[in-house]
Amino acid sequence: MVKKVKCINSYIIKKHVYTTDISSTLPIYEIKEDTLEALKKSDKPDNVKVINLRKGILKLIDDNQNTQPYLIPIGEKAQSIIELYDDRRITTLEALKRLEEIINEINQARKEQAERNFDVNTFTIFWLFKKSGIPRPDTLAVKINGIFEAYPNWRLNSKEARELTTQLYKILLKETNKIKAIEIVEKILKLERR
Repeated sequence: MVKKVKCINSYIIKKHVYTTDISSTLPIYEIKEDTLEALKKSDKPDNVKVINLRKGILKLIDDNQNTQPYLIPIGEKAQSIIELYDDRRITTLEALKRLEEIINEINQARKEQAERNFDVNTFTIFWLFKKSGIPRPDTLAVKINGIFEAYPNWRLNSKEARELTTQLYKILLKETNKIKAIEIVEKILKLERR
């Protein structure tokens, strides 16, 4: 008799109860200057804030990565935070704190891009240098971008690729140690160019 009641209950529940993805019904925080202030004033639980920030940051990156390639590494950093949170390797508060840092970085990058008169490629290199702690990131970014312009076919022509890479190492080894120079050259070569 008990088995029969459990079976009937299970059938009724499966037939009449359904679930939806709660994150699809939550609003997305638009990432802008006052996002953090709005976040602090919000009375939503922290886990809802994390979900909303996740959606907002990923939407911003997805919508703007073609015109603002400096956002791509920021998006990768945000994605790794989200994966840590989803895998429960960091707490909700830690994820929220780290995503707030990502928003600060996005806002800082946007502000600096508006202040500097760099094309998008030069700014992307500048931002990489600045975040990597390279001295004189502005002058070096201009110089490095000039080298890329001198080798426009470097992705297709192995000779140009070697010459470009040699030039990058020459410049960066004057500014930093060998290990960091290798790391930065690899990152520069992976950057999207517009």
